[in-house]
Amino acid sequence: MITVKANNTAGGPYTVTASTASGSVTTAPGGFSLTNKPATVQVTVGTKPSGLSFSVDGKTYTSAQMLTWIIGSQHTIGTTTPQTMRGTPGTLYIFPIWSDGGANSHIVTASLSATTYTATFNVYYELTMAVSPSGSGIATPALGGYLLAGTAVDVEAFPKSGYKFKSWTGNVASATKASTTITMTAPETIRANFTKK
Repeated sequence: MITVKANNTAGGPYTVTASTASGSVTTAPGGFSLTNKPATVQVTVGTKPSGLSFSVDGKTYTSAQMLTWIIGSQHTIGTTTPQTMRGTPGTLYIFPIWSDGGANSHIVTASLSATTYTATFNVYYELTMAVSPSGSGIATPALGGYLLAGTAVDVEAFPKSGYKFKSWTGNVASATKASTTITMTAPETIRANFTKK
């Protein structure tokens, strides 16, 4: 039987002593060092919709990242709002919350199990209003603006003196009614068309 003992010097170097049943002792020459490798965990950070900007410990990304963190370590995740994305004109992305309930920028602690942090954004589409011919009437809401995706908007056309409403151009519920609605499923441009009486 062989008994192995190591000195308990914190951080090493460690000297290992082996004793046999006959009492002879062998000491490893010069001892050796052991490395205490910290336990790590896989962490995924990204956005919904994907492709938006976020940061981890001050470094900015635009695609989901799988990171290896030391368990118990602390990290800062954050994002900016509002954001736009190349290839999606007329669309704004406004941040409301991280998947862990955290604020725009906050500190997280690496847990024992794999974790995903997702910054969720609400999507807003731009509504642009127009009239034709110019000066023939008014279309409301006159300012249009950015509206939450899925919102149904009441729109109405008012002819000026000497004109009458003809039709809407655009993705409205009823093109021939002066008072109708449009649902924001994409950026929309609608035009109220008037004709002379």
